[in-house]
Amino acid sequence: MQERLTELTLDKEESKMLLETYDKYRPIIKGFLAQASDRSDEHLTTELMFCLQTAQSSAKAARATVKRLQECGMLHTANVHQIHKCMEGVRFSEKKSEYLHKAREQIPLIKQQLGLPKEQLREWLIENVKGMGPKLASHFMRNIGIFGLAILDIHVQNFMVKNNVLKGEVGKLNMKQYLENEKLYLQLAKQLEIPPEELDIAIWMAGNGTGEFYG
Repeated sequence: MQERLTELTLDKEESKMLLETYDKYRPIIKGFLAQASDRSDEHLTTELMFCLQTAQSSAKAARATVKRLQECGMLHTANVHQIHKCMEGVRFSEKKSEYLHKAREQIPLIKQQLGLPKEQLREWLIENVKGMGPKLASHFMRNIGIFGLAILDIHVQNFMVKNNVLKGEVGKLNMKQYLENEKLYLQLAKQLEIPPEELDIAIWMAGNGTGEFYG
């Protein structure tokens, strides 16, 4: 028997602002996701290297790193030092450059796992790609067209706090708490009638007020 969920009581102002933002930027959001299912080595590499940089760093800086590597023709060939030189404004860039270099070599192996059920694929990524936790694995999967999981970034957690939904402390969720909050996030998406893969983008855009989105 399917579990019956109690409807979440959401903050009216926060929900109103979010829905207005979603309506405004829906074409941008859907346009980004429409190209996400590209499974070429180029796309998988750019999104993997992008997502691995975003922990405690801006998506703008992370996307700029990938763009620099592409523009100089070294996305697939740059060594650790060359990757590091391209990571302007990315926190913990020395360690992350090693993550990017190693992860790039795993693209053929990652491609072999893409047929797994999404929960199993996420577990595999967490266990096998250095630098990946549940949030980054979910982010990478969303950006390559595997939908239905929660990217519980700080801005999403803060939105959940404002709506008295989050279980745990912002920025300090362990794996068990992440999975518990993922269920609440998916319920939140259903209640707001926004697909989960689009909701976190709408929350981001509502929070920054600029309409900028980098993935």
